[in-house]
Amino acid sequence: MRALEARVEELTGEVARAGSVLRDVEALLARTSARPLGAIDRPNRSRPAFDPGSVKALYSRRFSSSELKKKDAIWTGLAPFFAKRFPEPTRAILEIGAGEGEFLEHAKAERRVAIDLNPSVERLRARGMEAVAGDATRLFDHFDNESFDVVFCSNVLEHLYDKDQVHLLIREAYHVLRPGGRLLILQPNFRYVGASYYDFIDHRLELTAESVVEALEVADFKVKECLPRFLPYTTKSRLSRLYWLVPLYIRLPFLWRIFGAQAFMVAEKQ
Repeated sequence: MRALEARVEELTGEVARAGSVLRDVEALLARTSARPLGAIDRPNRSRPAFDPGSVKALYSRRFSSSELKKKDAIWTGLAPFFAKRFPEPTRAILEIGAGEGEFLEHAKAERRVAIDLNPSVERLRARGMEAVAGDATRLFDHFDNESFDVVFCSNVLEHLYDKDQVHLLIREAYHVLRPGGRLLILQPNFRYVGASYYDFIDHRLELTAESVVEALEVADFKVKECLPRFLPYTTKSRLSRLYWLVPLYIRLPFLWRIFGAQAFMVAEKQ
């Protein structure tokens, strides 16, 4: 009888733990609204599968081929500015949310690695980069600790589902950086962007330079540089038509205070 009672008590504990896990999962799904939906096959009511994590279709529509060429020219002008913030030596660089690989294309390192949720990132392998289609909040699935000298993250954080994911992404960047390695973040600053922040349907989080700096410090990074106003908000703006002036813009910081709506931060792993 005592053995039976002990077994019942053990099973009760397991059920309670399973219930707790289930509630945690349900809370996560509710918070992110990331409920995938399988295909529906009903007469006159069929639907294709819906995957809220899929971004391929969205980005294939967002930038035309001419806009992608313009973006590449902008990154050509920005590359020297970012390179000056790299630690010495820099042999390995990871870009989170690499997109079309414009940053990595102009970065100088023996090893250049791109990670993005968009499966099309795998095309970057043909351009001499390593490419991973994966989740940047789970870098441990793909990389060893202290694998990189630089982690670069441009216009990514606002796409995450909640601030817990911001903390996770920054924590993962910390672990894959070597001591003395640097995390470079380019990020829309909600303080200066205003309502146009929501012109893009996948912008979920409102972040300022101050809030990102706080998240970096919570993760034990030392913030080496913070520019609350640096670049204009988007490459789709009318101002971006003057992309050939980017090298001049970089050399005139007073223009940043007029046109800048993106913040730039450099954080170092101690």
